[in-house]
Amino acid sequence: MLPRREKDVYESCYDVIVPRWCPERSSWRQCTSHREHLQSFLERVLADDRVDAMVATVGKGELVCRRR
Repeated sequence: MLPRREKDVYESCYDVIVPRWCPERSSWRQCTSHREHLQSFLERVLADDRVDAMVATVGKGELVCRRR
């Protein structure tokens, strides 16, 4: 769903991707190892009512997200 290295563009990419995302499609991204860089992005995704999202405690942590 999101580029691996360019964490500063995650929010911009998210704004473009979510409206075009097929409902019920899921995606995930490792997130807790970079939490200090992604905290505002994670809070935004977790609060977005267009998607169901959670941080799964698997390995280093995975953001799991699907469009409603």
